[in-house]
Amino acid sequence: MIMSWSGNEGRLCRFWADRSFWSKSFWSRQKSTAWVSQAVLFFGLLLLPGCIAPSVATFGPRFREAASADFIVRYYSDSVSHVLKPLTTEGEFLVACDRPFLLNLAGQQPRRQLAVIVLIHYFNTADESKAKAAWSEDLKRLDYRRVVFLLAGRGKQVDGLPILGDSEIPGTVVKK
Repeated sequence: MIMSWSGNEGRLCRFWADRSFWSKSFWSRQKSTAWVSQAVLFFGLLLLPGCIAPSVATFGPRFREAASADFIVRYYSDSVSHVLKPLTTEGEFLVACDRPFLLNLAGQQPRRQLAVIVLIHYFNTADESKAKAAWSEDLKRLDYRRVVFLLAGRGKQVDGLPILGDSEIPGTVVKK
């Protein structure tokens, strides 16, 4: 007696006995379908890097002086920014600060050698230049000797971020 999954006697045997299922046309169809899907996948992988945002590796010098900085701010807008040094937190979370609070805090620092402003990615260079000029002017008024602008990365880490501008390097910080 021949067993079958469908309950019909001999049906499974007839399926395996039928060689047309395994014919060359079936295998050639499978091979051509596999070839097309592999080609699409290959060309898709070639085009994928073009869709990714530019890597920070394309930028020049990296910042390595976070330990010696007197004031570090991660700037989003005039109404929301985070102070990274001196660390301002509520529990585990950074406190959202506005610009007047940040300037007041910057003015309270005993040392005023190096201020670091970590900027988010601006899609408009005019907006970036305006933010850099405003921060440079305000921090110079507070007697900070050097102001450095960095491009924000993920997390709170400041060392290793690309330098967007440095008041010691002529032409990297826009003045009004």
